[in-house]
Amino acid sequence: MIQVLYSPERAMVQMALKKVLKGAFPTRDALNYVTLDMGESPLTDLASECLSLPLGYEKKAVVADNCSFLEKHRGHLKLVKGDSATPLLEYLENPNPDIYLYFLVYGDDLDLKGDFFKAFNKDGATISGVNSFTDEEWLLLVPRFFEKRGIRIEGRAINE
Repeated sequence: MIQVLYSPERAMVQMALKKVLKGAFPTRDALNYVTLDMGESPLTDLASECLSLPLGYEKKAVVADNCSFLEKHRGHLKLVKGDSATPLLEYLENPNPDIYLYFLVYGDDLDLKGDFFKAFNKDGATISGVNSFTDEEWLLLVPRFFEKRGIRIEGRAINE
């Protein structure tokens, strides 16, 4: 299963991922749950993580965080020296159904015509925009946030 979660608000994407993982992976450990920061990791590392299922596990979650390569960009995709998108694109053509691959994008402007999205469409990947809170939802969320932490907050501060 492949899923793309995107929003310009990082916290919203992280909350959506947490909710998705809660259902699919209630118990996670270092063997069946891997996170890669794609701002630092090459695409080839992501592809190799998707090829192996740990012994004793039926499924594995691979989270590709900070996937700016899925956003619209001018010209060709800029990769780290020695990196290649080919292994990941080849994996996306025939993904392992036991590997749950999540791409997290912190932006709204996705490159829907790029090679990755062509592969996502062939595979039937889920592409989900994460909605931001409305002003009314923020007014309800903020008091609960501080209450959970044992902090009292005044109404004027909540409005700010």
